[in-house]
Amino acid sequence: MVPLFGLLLVSYFSASKSVEVITRSQSMRDGETVLSARKTYEMGFFSPGSSKMRYLGIWFKKAQPEVVVWVANRENPLENSTGVLRMDEQGRLLLLDKEAGKVVWSTKGFLNTGVRVFAKLLDSGNLEVRDGEKDLPAGLLWQSIDEPSHVMLPGMKMSANRRTGARRHLTSWKSPDDPSPGNYTVEMDFSTLPRVLLKHHQAIKFSTGHFNGYRFVGVPFMQPESVLQCVVRITEDQADYIIQMKIPTISIMTLSYNGVGQRLLYDEGTNVWETFTYLPADECDRFANCGAFSICNMSNFPVCGCLEGYAPRNGDEWDQQNFSSGCVRRTRPDCSGGDGFLLMPLLKLPHLINSTVDIDISLSECRNKCTSDCSCTAYAIANVTDGMGGCITWFGDLLDMRILEMNVQDLYIRVPASSLGKRPPSYQEQ
Repeated sequence: MVPLFGLLLVSYFSASKSVEVITRSQSMRDGETVLSARKTYEMGFFSPGSSKMRYLGIWFKKAQPEVVVWVANRENPLENSTGVLRMDEQGRLLLLDKEAGKVVWSTKGFLNTGVRVFAKLLDSGNLEVRDGEKDLPAGLLWQSIDEPSHVMLPGMKMSANRRTGARRHLTSWKSPDDPSPGNYTVEMDFSTLPRVLLKHHQAIKFSTGHFNGYRFVGVPFMQPESVLQCVVRITEDQADYIIQMKIPTISIMTLSYNGVGQRLLYDEGTNVWETFTYLPADECDRFANCGAFSICNMSNFPVCGCLEGYAPRNGDEWDQQNFSSGCVRRTRPDCSGGDGFLLMPLLKLPHLINSTVDIDISLSECRNKCTSDCSCTAYAIANVTDGMGGCITWFGDLLDMRILEMNVQDLYIRVPASSLGKRPPSYQEQ
């Protein structure tokens, strides 16, 4: 079992009582909590680790240790135990510092709300503000899953809108004692085809690879498919990534303060969290670990190897296990018929930098497109569903390739004709 990093509710104020809902007449003070119907999740005030600061949060109640899944005032902690959560006349939730006499966090307000507005914690871990005089979805005024913290719950949406630039993403804690926004994010990228990126500040540390209509090309075993389904919904402007459970169990995706993404599954028999996926999982998961035109293979030593027809750009660095400079072609491209395309299965497709996507052409048309452009270094099908269509063409460096344990889809790489039918030393079919 992989340890849980920076997510534990280590120190919290024991609740003196629980309230069912928050209304205009029913508040919640530090020392009180709100429980979901089946007592799966609990909301209250807590102090993480050795910190004495107070935060309003939601945590999974059943398992030990208790994992915090959402924090309201992560940027504005309370310095004492005088915090109160109440609802105002506009239906806003207000977190008050009674001692300082100020609001440290709030939801947005709503006009024309009914008299029966309330906030309720669901067994999904979602905190909802509802207008009881309206049916759903119109009666749903606000929900916590629209403002993710460091944990992705089932039903929560990670999204990117390439027209507006708006993103909904996870942000790590700063440390186990400090849930304020840290240095790592997990976010959707929709600049070309959808993909999920783990970033340290703005530097990519891990990429799932793009979504090919069926799965992310770099993580074929990202989910136990008998337990949950990871759904990607795509419109012209926006891509959404959503977790849906197939069986009545609890699974969450967490981002630790030190940049480890984990998929946790709650074992109801033992009341503990089991980790069945964590990313980056190995050296080959590090983004562009082997540099350009190189393949990472955890079965080999060294793990990095050049493509057939390519050689290390800096042999001295390569001998010292520094592969960041990558590889270069041994010969110049020959666009008069001296080059061909080498089929590479069992491979994570390259990062989509310096690539183009054309959804409306076939694989044979894609090959012709790449063949006719001497700067095209590789091509692949864009979408493997519905008859396998669309085209990705790469120009310039090919980055972030690794050997996979199963074939997600094929890649065709431009190589000298003399290299056709060969495989580089780094390439071993599993």
